[in-house]
Amino acid sequence: MQKALLAASRQAGGISAGSDRSMPGAAGSALASGPADRVAGRYLRRVLERYPGDPVVRTAFRSVLGLCAPVTSLFAPSVAVLRPPMPTPAEPPTSPEEPGA
Repeated sequence: MQKALLAASRQAGGISAGSDRSMPGAAGSALASGPADRVAGRYLRRVLERYPGDPVVRTAFRSVLGLCAPVTSLFAPSVAVLRPPMPTPAEPPTSPEEPGA
């Protein structure tokens, strides 16, 4: 049971620990990053730039933050943020989003 609980909480812990790297006073081995960490960090900054205006990126990002999808879903070809960012809407939506949109 403990192994199952650990496996279920691994993503939340990883997201939390990863974001702590940039906090003032962070210390220890968690600060060590390799080339893959730097590439992933740049990619995830692009995701953050694009999720407000891109419905595909937004859906994947919300699913990961809600722990409903693995972080790897942000790297799926359908979500790839290689294209320029879409403009962020100036106004909030006037109708609910369609499921899966």
